Amino acid sequence: MIELARQLRYLAGQDAFRRNPASVLGRLTAWRAISVMGRKKHVIDLPSYGVSMAVPSEWHGIAKLIFAYRDFYDRELVWLSKNVSPGSVTVDVGASFGIYTLVAARAAGISGQVFSFEPATAAFDILKANVDRNRLTNVHAFRCALGERDGEGELYHHRDSSRNSLAHAAGMAGTSESVHLTTLGKVLDTAGVEKVDLIKIDVEGTEELVLKGCSTMVRRARPKIIIELSPARASAIGLRADGAWQLLASLGYKMYEIASGGRLCRVERSPQRLINVVAFPE
Repeated sequence: MIELARQLRYLAGQDAFRRNPASVLGRLTAWRAISVMGRKKHVIDLPSYGVSMAVPSEWHGIAKLIFAYRDFYDRELVWLSKNVSPGSVTVDVGASFGIYTLVAARAAGISGQVFSFEPATAAFDILKANVDRNRLTNVHAFRCALGERDGEGELYHHRDSSRNSLAHAAGMAGTSESVHLTTLGKVLDTAGVEKVDLIKIDVEGTEELVLKGCSTMVRRARPKIIIELSPARASAIGLRADGAWQLLASLGYKMYEIASGGRLCRVERSPQRLINVVAFPE
């Protein structure tokens, strides 16, 4: 009963559920059946964004949430879709199956660019397939992890692949793979990109390292930044719990949480819990 109550509270906080609870509950029921049937992949249409994507038919993970919530998968995605304009340059760090990449690429148009990074082989293959499915020629996809320097690392798999991490933590699947590490600054310099309009970062605790690897570009270009701040995961890796927050503040950024209806609410101090924020340069 306690777990059921927790799940209901979680659903009640989701915009898609508030808009149409019966539809979301029906899709969750359908996804349970789809995952049990053992199909390898399922295609989901996101009509508001003009894209479709194939995802693994697994009960655990973001595939279920994308299927259930569709165009209202999360508030940050809705915000991104309204803040990527034709011709803009977007960076998606921790792209997973590519929902942010696809939406940004469609919004940017053929005159824009999206640089998409996903280190896990299985997720990267799906990301690439989804880019091809939507015939997006403005996406540059890289199978690597981003940090503050070049090197090699071990990526530990989680049963929810969107939570794969460079540090072993609870809930891991017991498998891992070696991945190449580089910096966002180096990739963009090699590509000759000087202007970046928006960066999305979701890397399970290593956000501070990603920011350190592109701080020169951030100071110059002043992009908007969507970032997951994860104090507990950062600490588990051996980083400062508030490292990403403090670095953004030192770069002259103010942080806001997206509330219901798209309202931006100022976050005044470093959060103690996992939170997604939008950061704007002063």
